[in-house]
Amino acid sequence: MKNDLTNKLKNVDGFDTFEDGVEGEKQRASGPIQGTLIKFTNTGEWAFRDDEILPDDLELVAIDIARIVQKWGADHQPLETIYLKNGEKFPDLTRMNDEVPDGPA
Repeated sequence: MKNDLTNKLKNVDGFDTFEDGVEGEKQRASGPIQGTLIKFTNTGEWAFRDDEILPDDLELVAIDIARIVQKWGADHQPLETIYLKNGEKFPDLTRMNDEVPDGPA
């Protein structure tokens, strides 16, 4: 009985058929951030990455979240990405940083 109900509710939100991307889009992001990145500016406004200010009445909806820890390299590229499972605690970042060998002198 529980499985029947779970299967019926599984696709109730319609996101099972949702696909990322935009028509004519040439390249998909390969990292954990998908979609358009927005930021909160020093002047208290929301803006696209290219600093185009978003309208005050714009409403956005988060469709998914992920808890991620990334290790970054000297070339400002991620070297390792750890996706945390539901209920999993964040790792000890201080310990992880201490385990990284010092670079060339």
